[in-house]
Amino acid sequence: FVNPEFRDETRERAADRLWSLACAAQPDSDSQLQLVQAFVNQTRTEAQYENVQRLFEGDIVLDGLEIDTDLRWTLICRLATGGRVSAAQIDAEAANDNTATGQQYAAQAYASQPSEQVKAEYWNKIMVTGELSNMIQRYAIFGFKSGEPELIAPYIEPYFELIEGIWRSRSHEISMQIIGGMYPSEPTAELLERTEAYLASLPEDAAALRRQIAEARDGVARALKVQAADV
Repeated sequence: FVNPEFRDETRERAADRLWSLACAAQPDSDSQLQLVQAFVNQTRTEAQYENVQRLFEGDIVLDGLEIDTDLRWTLICRLATGGRVSAAQIDAEAANDNTATGQQYAAQAYASQPSEQVKAEYWNKIMVTGELSNMIQRYAIFGFKSGEPELIAPYIEPYFELIEGIWRSRSHEISMQIIGGMYPSEPTAELLERTEAYLASLPEDAAALRRQIAEARDGVARALKVQAADV
């Protein structure tokens, strides 16, 4: 909802403030954990990524904060988004957590890497081959959509080209997950126009698909309206 002109500055300021609050939070409290998680998810600058790295490696220790398996994966996934962990490091973490949850987080971490090759690989797995299980696909979508918008921009038109076929050929749950999860996340006037054109082109027997895409269209229109007011 923030005007794109101010977005980077707003995110940076918010993440810095979240880190300050996390460092000052009551040790071993729910708020401490929630503030750390919120900071990690908003990390953008090199200095912020450095704090995530040092927290992961144990060079920064917050009194009372336990780096349990889930939080460790949260840190790894964000470091992967910033290009600060390798596929080999993700492999090692997955080997240490050989559980269903570990496999899900590993898929997110792999797909989060800021690489055109990686994004293409996971686009193919999610949109073309359909080889991922329901839960692993959900986490892979999170990873694919993370990072800088320019890495995802090339897939806007292919999304619209493939989505009806996915809706018709995949299970209801899988297709709903893909339609909503892979819809472009950067609200622009061009995306709104493309979505409206796509809706107009859908056949009459695609009412369920039309409803889900229309909801996504409404989200873009709402975001653009609020951005215009953020002056």
